Amino acid sequence: MIIKKLYEDDMQAVVVQYCDIKKIPIFAIPNAQKLSFLDRKKAAISMTKLKKTGLKAGVPDLFIPIPSGKYHGMFIELKTSKGKLTSEQKEWIGKLSSNGYFAICCYSIDDALKQISYYLENLNSY
Repeated sequence: MIIKKLYEDDMQAVVVQYCDIKKIPIFAIPNAQKLSFLDRKKAAISMTKLKKTGLKAGVPDLFIPIPSGKYHGMFIELKTSKGKLTSEQKEWIGKLSSNGYFAICCYSIDDALKQISYYLENLNSY
């Protein structure tokens, strides 16, 4: 059996596919998108434009725009088992949590799917 190393992009694709199958609205926030397909000059110009139009370092990867219980929606940052949150990611998760969002970091696909299920189970708890 060959076991492929999972990257955060792979994890995110599985979580999005799961939500699509379950009809759970979800979308990605591509703040860490690499512009490696562009040459350095074009990448720099693109990054400047993206920052001017709202790109923010540290915003979580995914958003589920469904209120549940006391929360306005769910933000998910995905990391591999060895991944670490940046200071910007910690700051965003804290800001979002203190402003009524369920904002979390998940270190596996299973953890993300469990957290989504937990969140959605509480839809009518308030």
